[in-house]
Amino acid sequence: MKDYSPLAVGARVSADDDNPIVVTEQSVARKLREVSTSRASGPDDIPNWVLKEYADILAVPIADILNASFSEVSEPRVWKLADVPPLPKAPIVSDFNKDLRPISLTSTMSKTAESFVIEKALKPVVLSHIGPGQFGFIPGSSTTFALISMFHHWLRATDGTGVSVRTTLLDFRKAFNLVDHDILGTRLGPWLFLVLTNDLRLPDGSFAMWKFADDTTVSEIVVPSKQSAFQRAVDFISTWSQENRLQLNLSKCKELQSCFKRYPPIHSPVELDGLALETVNSAKVLGVTIRDDFKWNDHIFNVTSKAAKRLYLPSQLKRAGICASDFVLFYCSTIRSVLEYACQVFHSSLPLYLSEELERIQKRALRIIFPYASYNSALKEAGISSLYDRRASLSFDLFNDIVLDINHKLAGLLPPKAEHHRQLRSNRKFNVPVCKTDRLKKSFVVSHSLRM
Repeated sequence: MKDYSPLAVGARVSADDDNPIVVTEQSVARKLREVSTSRASGPDDIPNWVLKEYADILAVPIADILNASFSEVSEPRVWKLADVPPLPKAPIVSDFNKDLRPISLTSTMSKTAESFVIEKALKPVVLSHIGPGQFGFIPGSSTTFALISMFHHWLRATDGTGVSVRTTLLDFRKAFNLVDHDILGTRLGPWLFLVLTNDLRLPDGSFAMWKFADDTTVSEIVVPSKQSAFQRAVDFISTWSQENRLQLNLSKCKELQSCFKRYPPIHSPVELDGLALETVNSAKVLGVTIRDDFKWNDHIFNVTSKAAKRLYLPSQLKRAGICASDFVLFYCSTIRSVLEYACQVFHSSLPLYLSEELERIQKRALRIIFPYASYNSALKEAGISSLYDRRASLSFDLFNDIVLDINHKLAGLLPPKAEHHRQLRSNRKFNVPVCKTDRLKKSFVVSHSLRM
C-alpha cells in the first residue's frame, strides 16, 4: 500500500492540488506510544497495550492505512463504530434521560486519525477565528483564565460607580449529545463544538460573554440612568439555541445581581422560554462559588468541606503502613488540588481568617503522617510549602506569564505600561488607574500590577 491505493473500489481520491494530509511512520509511532493503556478499547477490540507495546512495528501498516484514508477522504467503516455504555450520574437511576450519561467508546485508530486532522488541518484554521470570549478546549486556556476575566470585568465596573451588574449563568443540556452526531467525532468533537458555538455573539456591545464548553456566562453593566436590556440578550441566546438544535437546561440557569449602592435598583426578572430565571445570592461558576457581593466565604466553606471529607482516606492509608512519600503524593493529588483550584482568582482578596481555614486542612493532613512534628517541620519533611506560599507563587507565575507573552489569553487585561523619563522612587511597570474600592485593588490583575 505504499502508493496509498484506495481502500474501497470506486472510492474518490483527492486531486494533487487538494494537498491531502500525509503522515509518516515516525509520527504514527509517536502517537501510538502516547496511547493510554488504562483506556478501554473500541468495537475493534484491539487492546491499547498492543498498540503501545508494538508501536514501531504497527506504525508501518497503520501509516499506509491513514494516508490512504486521507487521500480518498474516507475512513475504514469499523473506525466509525462505537460502543455506547450508559454511565449513571446519580446513585439511584430514576430517569434514563436525566440520570444516565452515554459514554462513546470508539476505536483508538479513529482517535489517532482525528488527532492528525486536528494538528494539520483543523487547529490552525479554527484558532484564528475563535472569538476572545471562548475559553474552553483552547490550548493555553483554562477555567481559571475565564474566571479571572469575569472578575476583572465585574470589579472594574463596580469600582465606586454605583452601577449594577446582572449576570446570567446558562447551561446547555447534554450539549454534545444533542448536536448532530454526523458532524461530531471523538477527538474532533470539542473542536467542532467550538465552531458551532463561535457564532453565538450578542449584537449589542454592552453585554459581555464568556464561554467554556457548554457553560455560558453573560453580564450586563446597568448604569443608574438606563433601563436594563438583559431580557433582549437572553432572548437572542434562546433563539440561537433553537436554531442550532441545542437546549438550555432551565434548572441550572441562574441570575446573579451585584450592586453596592445603599438602595440597589430592582430589576424585572429575566424570562427564558416563558419561565422566570431564579435570582440567587451565590452560584457555582466553572467550579468556583461566586457571591453577589464578590466575597469568598461560601467558596472557602465548600472547598474545605469537600477536602475535609477526603481526610478519611489518608488516615486509612496511614493504618495500612503507607510510606510518607506516597502519602504526600496522595494528599497533593486528591486534597490539596481541591483547596487550590483556581486560587489565582481569589488569593489576593482572601481575608486572613479564610486563608487560615484553608491552611487548617493541610495541617490536619500532615498531622496524620507526622503526628509529633510542628507544622513547619512537617512541611519540610513532606517537601511542600504552606498553602499561602503556594497560592502566592502560582499567582505570581501566572501574572509573569501574562506579562511576558503578548499573545496570552489575558494580555488584554493588563493596564498600560508606564514610561519613565526621569528617575523616580517608584519604578512601576504599569500605569494602574486609581482604585476607589479594595475589591478592585485586591483583584488578581490590579494587585500584581501594583507590585511590579
